Amino acid sequence: MKAAVALLAAIAVAVVLYPIFITPNSFEPVCMKEARSFVYAAGQAIQRYAHDHDGCAPDSLSQLYPLYTRDRRVTTSVVRFSNELAALDYSKPGRLGDPHTLVMEVRWLHKRRGLRPVELWGDLHRPRIM
Repeated sequence: MKAAVALLAAIAVAVVLYPIFITPNSFEPVCMKEARSFVYAAGQAIQRYAHDHDGCAPDSLSQLYPLYTRDRRVTTSVVRFSNELAALDYSKPGRLGDPHTLVMEVRWLHKRRGLRPVELWGDLHRPRIM
């Protein structure tokens, strides 16, 4: 009887603490985590490029390789993240720092449940999952 009460108490504590330790990103597919990390790193590389070129963004992402990033995937328009293919779209922003300008987007080529586009806007701070 005591063991059953202890088990029920442990389950109750786990149910209460579960939302605290589990974030929404914990259930995100691995390929989306990789894509978000890739987009963040590309945004940082764009910032370094702009710093060296009087605030101008590159005309294409391939200009970032190899000086500003070691990731060769910036040179292609179709990228693989954990066996999922995605299209990489880049549009040169008029000016950096405008949070209303879409700079980069990763769109999944095969629609699977749970896969959403990853976007980077002109402020280059944080990739957003739409």
